[in-house]
Amino acid sequence: MNRRIKFSLFVFVSLILLVVFCISPLKSNALNAFSDSVIVSFTTDSTQSSKFKLKVARTMTEKARGLMYVKNLPEDEGMLFIYDEEDVHNFWMKNTFIPLDMIFINSEKEVVGIIKNTTILSEETLSINKPSRYIIEVNAGVAEKNNIDVGSKVNGEF
Repeated sequence: MNRRIKFSLFVFVSLILLVVFCISPLKSNALNAFSDSVIVSFTTDSTQSSKFKLKVARTMTEKARGLMYVKNLPEDEGMLFIYDEEDVHNFWMKNTFIPLDMIFINSEKEVVGIIKNTTILSEETLSINKPSRYIIEVNAGVAEKNNIDVGSKVNGEF
């Protein structure tokens, strides 16, 4: 091989390695992209759940990313999607590596629906077909473990 081909091959391989090493940390630390967070709990029949630290997705870009690429989520953490108005919201689990419980909440901070134990890496549309303004995503099983159900109230400022 002549020098020009060797140099071109070296540059190509170097660029591939640079991309791999730069993108991998971004995906593994996907939650670090969200600077805003809130603490919430749920109340059901006068029983208060554990507290959850939720990263906040307000912009369209943040909402589109959600919990994609997150591979480990502590049980007391999750994500809060905030919309300007109540509407029927649809989600999918594309590039989402952990099963989730999705808790749909109206403007009065009352749970109006839950989708439990979502299928990872799925492009199936998920919806409760009821208006909601906020959606909280936590690890699968957290809603049941904390007795969170339709009618539960969310406590926290957001």
